[in-house]
Amino acid sequence: MIALSLRDVADVVGGELHGDGSALVDAVTIDSRGAVAGAGIGTLFAALAGEHVDGHDYAGAAVAGGAVGVLGSRAVEADCVVVP
Repeated sequence: MIALSLRDVADVVGGELHGDGSALVDAVTIDSRGAVAGAGIGTLFAALAGEHVDGHDYAGAAVAGGAVGVLGSRAVEADCVVVP
């Protein structure tokens, strides 16, 4: 994947950026345990809201584990891109 800033991700998906948007993303995961960071580039955690589990509840764990931002349907306490 080509590295994009969170600001670029927001532009591409038509989302609203919350945070400074300068972090670079080169991977995406829907598993909060799969978030890794390194060399200034990291993982974007896509918080999916399902029937039984809401990924937004795991956004903090994903960021603590190395995710540089979150893509979700509502703002969380981390740099994020909010999409409908």
